[in-house]
Formats: sequence, structure tokens, C-alpha cells
Amino acid sequence: MLHLLAACRRQMRLRAPVRLKLSDSSLSPAVCGLWRPVILLPRSLVDKLSALQLRAVVLHEMAHVQRGDVWVNYAQTLLQIVYWWHPLVWLANAHIRRVREEAVDEAVMIELGQDADAYPSTLIKVAKLAFARPLRTQGLVGIV
Repeated sequence: MLHLLAACRRQMRLRAPVRLKLSDSSLSPAVCGLWRPVILLPRSLVDKLSALQLRAVVLHEMAHVQRGDVWVNYAQTLLQIVYWWHPLVWLANAHIRRVREEAVDEAVMIELGQDADAYPSTLIKVAKLAFARPLRTQGLVGIV
């Protein structure tokens, strides 16, 4: 996994170090940390995905780091806390999050090059594995 992380970091031309942690409890892959980004990968994904699929997942999370999406997400969350009563803030944040994911997906497709056709099926497989968890824990994803 460390070799994959280093290769993806070079491919995405990231200068800042990015750490990788495997988690037994993580629902889906995620990036956290404002100053020292960490990619959290569920251990179950590492066991169930092919090498190409794992590469696509790591590239996806690296694209979030490259774009500074963690910072933007925190700013959006703060705005939503302050203006919790305003429906347009909720709608705008939902739209921004959706567009952000689309932009990252496009960046990953470009980075994968000839292997890009494997990416959509990877997204579906990761989603199926994430939503196979008990429903009571899925509510926490929106809060985080």
C-alpha cells in the first residue's frame, strides 16, 4: 500500500506528504486533516478490490488533497452551522459537494488514462461495500 500511495502521490504531482491509514471502522474512503492529510481506507476494501481498483480509490482521495477539498468542506460546514436555518445554504452546499465529486471523478479518469474504463465499476463496488454496513452507522456520514 505504501508503494501505491507513493506512486499515486507522484502521479498527482503532490509535494506535501500524504499518509495512509487502514481502518476497521471506516465506512468509505475519506481524506481528513487540514495540515497533514491522511487518507483513511477501510481494511475491507484493501481485501476486496483489485490493484487497479485500489489505485483508482487512492487517486480519487489524492485528487481531493490536491484540490484542497478538505478546506472547502470545512468552510461549507461552518457556513451551514451559522446559517442552519437558510434553505439556500443547504441547497448550495449539496450542489457544491456534488460538483466537487464530479470534478474529482473527471480528474481520476484523466489520470487513469487507458485504465479509465475500470473506474465506474470501482465506484459502484466501493458504494456497495460502504452501504452493506448497518443503517444506524450511515447517518453519521452526513454529520461528519
